[in-house]
Parts: sequence; structure tokens; C-alpha cells
Amino acid sequence: MLHGLAIADPKTAPDPPNPDTYFKPDPDKHGLFPDVRFTHGGRDIVIEAQLATIALVTIDRRRSRYEKAGVALLWVMRRFDPSAFVKSSALDVAADQIGIIFDLPQEVVTASQADGLMRLRRWRLDAKDVWLSDVVMLAEAIQSASPEPWHGDFKRRWIAAAAGQNYFSIPRETTDAFNDELVERTGLSCTQDINGSNFEWMRVANILIAIESGVVTGYGYSNLTSVVNATGAADLVLASGMIRLALSQWRPKILEIESVRNTFKRNKQLVADKGAAAWTREGDAGLLLRSLFPELVLQSPT
Repeated sequence: MLHGLAIADPKTAPDPPNPDTYFKPDPDKHGLFPDVRFTHGGRDIVIEAQLATIALVTIDRRRSRYEKAGVALLWVMRRFDPSAFVKSSALDVAADQIGIIFDLPQEVVTASQADGLMRLRRWRLDAKDVWLSDVVMLAEAIQSASPEPWHGDFKRRWIAAAAGQNYFSIPRETTDAFNDELVERTGLSCTQDINGSNFEWMRVANILIAIESGVVTGYGYSNLTSVVNATGAADLVLASGMIRLALSQWRPKILEIESVRNTFKRNKQLVADKGAAAWTREGDAGLLLRSLFPELVLQSPT
């Protein structure tokens, strides 16, 4: 039932994994068999049907492993009746979901099937410890129980706007809006490229997002190798250390390509010839990395 409703929703990406797909978020650990796994509104989602008593350690383990993999997790019960005895496992689920319990009674199933828009009933305790409920669309359920951090939402929106497009072919008001949001949320200051021209932080954020996601954004190329080799443009030369750091952790095989090694060698020489200072983690470049890519292990670029 959950699988059918989820894949029928128009915001669900086509061709979701089969329900029995083995999901391995950690290379060195056993994987998981999620009840329902799909992509909705650009986010990876897992729904776990909580039909029986479940141990708190299991709840915590699943939440931790899915979140580490960037997957939003929803626990959904068949029916929740707060007027009856509420099991401790149900309260554990609520604690895991920011005080929320979801269920799927027949009337909600019927409404979802009627128009193809998946809904869930959401239960929350008010200030007087009284359970109150409402019926919410799937997107609101996901955001309320597993809110996406700003940096994840920002990158997902940029990929949707910039994938397959050259940066300068994207409407100017779009790139300006993203750049302004980035500067406002992170506190980045204005900067200049190696030739003293004004520089937009979205230019370097763009290539780092492409490297992390594996989706070419803001370039007319078909692969990331070509994107990296284009960093000899004056506005990205000073970011070579950041780009190499991102590659070393997310796409290390690209660093083995001779043309890429030559690109970084030329960039380093150009910086030296200009007598410029490459951006490092001690300045705004580090602030950008910490704000947009908190999982990146910062090392001093060389």
C-alpha cells in the first residue's frame, strides 16, 4: 500500500527501486532493506512501516545510517489511536521524528487514491500533552519529520536550475538570487579573481556542487573531467586548492587523469607568476566549504 501510494505521487521520480532493493549506506557495514525507497521532490526518501514493536536501538541505528547517506526517513504506522494504550515503541518513534507520529488510516488511503496525491495523517502532542492530528501531503510530512538542512536544499535547488546548462546561459536573475542567498546565509565577503575582477562565489560553489553530486552543473560539458580542466579560467584559478580537495574526497580517480594533473600544475604556476595568494580554509573559501559541505574533511590545500 505505502509503495503504491508513494510511486503514484506526481512529485515522485519515475523508476524507483524495487521494494526489495538492498540499500547499503556504509561500505563496511551490513545494508538495510527499506520498506519503501524513492525520490520525491529531488530528495531520497525511505518509508519504514512500523507495524510491530520495535527496539529503540533499531530506530536510532536506522535514522543514523539513512541520514549519513543523505536519505530522509519516515516511520508510518497503520493506525494510531491515542485514546488507547500508547506503546513505548510508538513514543520512541515520535521522539525520533521530532515528536511526530504518522499513520495511514483507510480514509486517508481513499483520499490519496482518488487524486494520486499521497497523504499521511500526522499526530503531534500540544503544550498540554494532548494528541492533535491533521492530514498532510507527502512533501509536508517529509519536511516536518525530516527537515532538510539549508545547505542540502540549496544544492538540490541549484542542481535543478543549472544541470545541463552553461553558467552564463542561466537567467541572470537566477544566478544573482543564488549568489545573494549564498552570501547572506554564509557571511561571505566580496572577493576578486586572480586578475582583480569581481568574482561571484556561486562560480566556485557551482563546480564544487558538481563534483560532490556527480551532476555537471553550469557547464556545457558531458563529464566532470572537462569541467575540472576548464578551471584555468582566471576566475577559478585561486580556487584550485578547494577543487582539488573536493576531488580527493569525492572523485579521487579524476585526479589520476594526466590532463587534470596538468591543469592543476598550470594553475599553481599561474598563481605563482601573478604573485597571488590562493584561497585557503583560513579565509572565506573555508567558510564556503564549511557552510555548503559540512561533511568535507578540511585540509590545507597545497
